[in-house]
Amino acid sequence: MSETTAISSNPDQASNTAGHGQADADRRALRVPYHAEGLQLKLIDKKGPARALEASGLNLSRGGVAVLVRQFVHSGEECTITMIPLNGSARELSGRVRGCRHVEGVFHEVAVILDDPVAMPEYVTLVGEERMLYAREVRKLAGSDLEAKPMTAKILLVSDSIEEAKLIKLWLRSEHIEVISACETAVAVCALQENRFDAAILDLCQADAPEDLISNLREHGLPRKLIGVHTDEKPNDDPDGWATQLGCRGVLLRPIDKPGLHKVLAQVMPYHFEQDRRPIISEVIDDPGMLPLVSEYLDETDLLVTEIEMALNAEEAASLRRLLLMVKGSARNYGFPSIGNAALELINAIDQGGSIGDEQLIDQIIELTGLLRNACRSGGHQ
Repeated sequence: MSETTAISSNPDQASNTAGHGQADADRRALRVPYHAEGLQLKLIDKKGPARALEASGLNLSRGGVAVLVRQFVHSGEECTITMIPLNGSARELSGRVRGCRHVEGVFHEVAVILDDPVAMPEYVTLVGEERMLYAREVRKLAGSDLEAKPMTAKILLVSDSIEEAKLIKLWLRSEHIEVISACETAVAVCALQENRFDAAILDLCQADAPEDLISNLREHGLPRKLIGVHTDEKPNDDPDGWATQLGCRGVLLRPIDKPGLHKVLAQVMPYHFEQDRRPIISEVIDDPGMLPLVSEYLDETDLLVTEIEMALNAEEAASLRRLLLMVKGSARNYGFPSIGNAALELINAIDQGGSIGDEQLIDQIIELTGLLRNACRSGGHQ
């Protein structure tokens, strides 16, 4: 008998033993073709070096990806998969092999469940009904699944401690903050080129000359909101002052604990960490004829937020301004004047020569996307 585990081409689909209700719900999850080449599936072996396999994409959902590789892979193996966004270079995502089945010759189809939900528009172009289904799926999951709620901030973590990175990611996920980790300077540079980060956590003990490391990363867009990490072996009698001289706005002392991490982040990035998540109510919600229109508008708004963030990350001023114009007009039409006014302020700032790389303008855009998400979470009504 061949050593294979039967899987569905849908990496999110549960086994039939989970019950018809769960299986039916999983089949309804949006899954689209993902015909990408140049992917890499890396299998993690805690006792030895990782095993890297070339892979081709088959399909993609929010929770996982199916790929084609040239050898059998065991179910349950921890792994990472390198995927290529539409606007950017390769990005490594962590997960676990859900199953593997033989296709033909040496080819096997592997389903990977990802640790964090994927923003599908970053990897595939959704059209027509796919856009609406994706937006509705995001809203539905955001109301019931903590891990699926939209992230409100993104942090770069530069540290060679894998266990420490896992803990920080876990602690901040509940605060809706995404953490992208880099164990080497080269990986950190690539991450800075591909993403716009709201803050960074940097291991000051990782480099012999941390000031040179910081200077190097600054040239590639290291955010000014920088948090330094060091050990009990303090470099002098004033470690906090030393870190401040390096440009750090906050300091974490090892061993890092959750309360200490929260305290420093609340000081360095208070808007993101203590974001006002009160619902935003549509002013036209009492009109029975407007209720379904407001609901449809909010379905599209989830996707609009993703497109705004993608334009911001790519520093595409023209695309960002076009999206802001859409927000300004539609938000006012559907009873969200505060959102429309915030979009208008941003349009005026861009028209007056404001740079997308300006930290104040970035904070305004983040505030606008927060308002949009609050409206989506409430459904426009209490």
